[in-house]
Amino acid sequence: MSTPEKFSCLIVDDDAGFVSILAKVVTQEGGQVTHCGNLQAARAEINRQVFDLVLLDNRLPDGTGFEFHPQLARHCPSSLVIMITGVPELAKAIEHTRNGLFDYLTKPLNVADFTACLHRAKLRLSHADPADAASELIGDSPALREAVTALRQAARHATTPVLLLGETGTGKDLAARMLHRLTYPASTTLPPYIPVNCSAVPAEMFEAELFGSEKGAYTGADKRRVGLIEGAEGGTLFLDEITETPLAQQA
Repeated sequence: MSTPEKFSCLIVDDDAGFVSILAKVVTQEGGQVTHCGNLQAARAEINRQVFDLVLLDNRLPDGTGFEFHPQLARHCPSSLVIMITGVPELAKAIEHTRNGLFDYLTKPLNVADFTACLHRAKLRLSHADPADAASELIGDSPALREAVTALRQAARHATTPVLLLGETGTGKDLAARMLHRLTYPASTTLPPYIPVNCSAVPAEMFEAELFGSEKGAYTGADKRRVGLIEGAEGGTLFLDEITETPLAQQA
């Protein structure tokens, strides 16, 4: 990539309407977009050039993004890959995040969240010092400076749980990502950052999502399932909107 402001982006998705939304945001952020509607066309494109960023759908006409990601990682190790899917598969997302997936977003897509994700990708592409993670937070108010100072202090204690308080939309996820980057400033490859929206996980599934399960643990458990805690080992698990879970689950 020639400058932090300009980057090449490959969008692999067969939904033309959704692609137009992604392309508009990417273009506004300085990206030059190439679009493929299936994996065969995507393979041809990555043989022609290396893209800075790849936006990858999971369910495609000729395969899945999860199947394609390892090939993409081998062929274009410098490309940042963001998976965007309408059918969340947390166990696979955890596995692929540990194997280099930059981020994992679900449909319906929140444009503000996607834009923030692009900003993080651009920061990584510009080879900015991870210790400069505070540059993702825009503003210079006393309250924001105080919050950044608190996050820097918390980052000195990598194994200490941190509680982030604030109304929905105030940037708790952005603060959590900043804390993650500040905690591992010397890492060329960041440990996994696993965010989970607790309000979107059914109460009866929360324990299994958090701790995982072994093969045969319950009816239909035909294989071992990696839990969120195990998936985030060595990195950060961000439990967003944890107050939305039932009290029994919080305990």
